[in-house]
Amino acid sequence: MNALMILLAIIAGAVFLIVLLAAPKWIALTLWPVIMVYPHAVTYGKTPMNVGIDDLYISLVFVALTIRLGFPRFSFPLKAAIIFYFILLISNLTGVLVAPTNITQRVLKESIKSLVFIMFTWTMLISIRDEKDIQLHVMSFIISVTVASVIAIADHFGAPFAQLFYIVEEEKLHFRAYGPFLSPGAIGLTTMMPIFISFTGFAIIGKYFYKTLLMFGAGIIGTALFVSGSRSGWIGFSLGLLAMFVTTRRRIILFVAGCLVVVAAIYFLPTGAIEMVVRINIERTLYGIGAGTAGRLGRWLDYAKHPYLGMLLCGRGIIASQALGFDTPHNGYMDVVFLFGLGGIIYFGVIMRRLFRLSRWLAKNDFDPLFSVLGQGIFIGMVGWLGVAVAADPPLNTFWRYSFFFTITILWARQEILQAMGMFVPYPSKQVHVRGELDEYSYEEGYLDYT
Repeated sequence: MNALMILLAIIAGAVFLIVLLAAPKWIALTLWPVIMVYPHAVTYGKTPMNVGIDDLYISLVFVALTIRLGFPRFSFPLKAAIIFYFILLISNLTGVLVAPTNITQRVLKESIKSLVFIMFTWTMLISIRDEKDIQLHVMSFIISVTVASVIAIADHFGAPFAQLFYIVEEEKLHFRAYGPFLSPGAIGLTTMMPIFISFTGFAIIGKYFYKTLLMFGAGIIGTALFVSGSRSGWIGFSLGLLAMFVTTRRRIILFVAGCLVVVAAIYFLPTGAIEMVVRINIERTLYGIGAGTAGRLGRWLDYAKHPYLGMLLCGRGIIASQALGFDTPHNGYMDVVFLFGLGGIIYFGVIMRRLFRLSRWLAKNDFDPLFSVLGQGIFIGMVGWLGVAVAADPPLNTFWRYSFFFTITILWARQEILQAMGMFVPYPSKQVHVRGELDEYSYEEGYLDYT
């Protein structure tokens, strides 16, 4: 068995090197599949600092592509990732000062592991040079989430292999299935963007083959969202549908799309609803009133009753909060206020405002229908994020952080491509040279020259 694993590792390494030399940008397309579908149970608790395969792989690709392609410009996505890292670092260091126990080692591990988000953003920036690259990365993201959704559905049916994707048995009663997403809240956060991009494409794209393909993917993702029992996910999904109904002209097509997803999930409705009610009642009996749905309000009140001076800077982080006896708020807005403080409020306020404005602008003004769909889908997906944040922890969730920086990068890349063509854009970059319309462009001479 060990010899076989070594042989497979050698083959994988050889393939990696060949692709790196021949078509380096294709290496970056493998990031989302590794992030979404690798079996966490294989390495959990068995590596230094509990580093996962995804962390190691992103670091490897980061180093390899930097050597091969060079450094990116110090553009907005990279600035956003670095500023977020320092807000996280300051909040954790503040937490070290106020925690009743020594949490220095845990903070150090968190600080080192969080560098992976800068590496991820950096890698995306140097691998996206033209609009085809954006399309490929978005496809990689959606396909990876769809595959992860298939595994979550298999988990619902009790497939033995699905256990490889759990890191801990959090759900002792196992009423909820979430496979490689690791938690019900994470499945809600991660599925908002791909499902609404697919819905928007269904409503706008005219070719029936693509409509069928998009709805098939949306049906799988929607079904996985349902079987996970993610209450926050369904809040976000409902809010996103409402926003899509308001902003999309072809409402009849949207209505049909919604009906198809409902039909895809209807099989799970009776047992799913009963199990959710039963699980909440049993949680109350086993763990007290603080658990389950009823406990969310209690957690929020606990945080609201205990403001502290560090909120005027960058908060105290989740590690110190847990050491002080506070569990995760299960509310993204309280995460920002109490765990990241005023720095977090300003950061997320500025970033989200820009993303909403830019995605809406692309939806209305991009001459390419595919990117118009992408802009509209991202806009609706972010509305879904706001809904999920009511009962989940986006800023603390690894999958959401990847999705967040990925969204920033692809929106910014598309805007800079349009600026290079000579179009007016909401946030023009002084570093982009306006070349005008090009009939053909290649990787070496693409619109975005980051080197």
